[in-house]
Amino acid sequence: KNQDLDDILAIIKQLFAESGILKILHPAISGVQNDKKNLIIKSLNFFVVLIFLLLVSSGLILLYGNYFYEKGINLKNNGNLAEAEIAFKKSIFLNSNSDYLRELGIISYSRAINMAGAEREALLNQALKISQKIIKYDSYNSLNYELAGRIYLAQGNLSEAEKNFQDAIRLNKFNPSHYINFAILLINEGRKEEAKDLINKI
Repeated sequence: KNQDLDDILAIIKQLFAESGILKILHPAISGVQNDKKNLIIKSLNFFVVLIFLLLVSSGLILLYGNYFYEKGINLKNNGNLAEAEIAFKKSIFLNSNSDYLRELGIISYSRAINMAGAEREALLNQALKISQKIIKYDSYNSLNYELAGRIYLAQGNLSEAEKNFQDAIRLNKFNPSHYINFAILLINEGRKEEAKDLINKI
């Protein structure tokens, strides 16, 4: 174990040496007495180990975040929405990015459309808050606007739904699901000719 740690330290020190950091530090410590020099070297060793541990920790956080995200996708595709929601929440806890948040919003939306009453509205409001958050932080991803449009449509807010579907198409004219969801809204409003023209653009 100690040999492994020594090997790791040696590699990291080599990287520092090649980067020129040690060359910069060397003149600063060359004239220092041995005991102080040893203290500086020990401090440098501690700093190197700390940086290494931070890098490893960051890598593990990203790795496990992606693991729970992929697990959530598989559970969602198999229809296990409750377990998928748990997996996505774990992935967001480790790495809160817009893709993970959007999937959690989709889960809330998907659960809501199979319910009625207060529980349905609570889940739709939860999904809407998520969609608004990811639009704020990732305003160039068309999928975020499509999700918001679907939620507004389920809530009966057709004007906001239409606006978000239009934004989704504006950002990505090559995603057929944007056109299909917008067409569903138009059909619900009795605007069948507009829906037909929209579908023909796919």
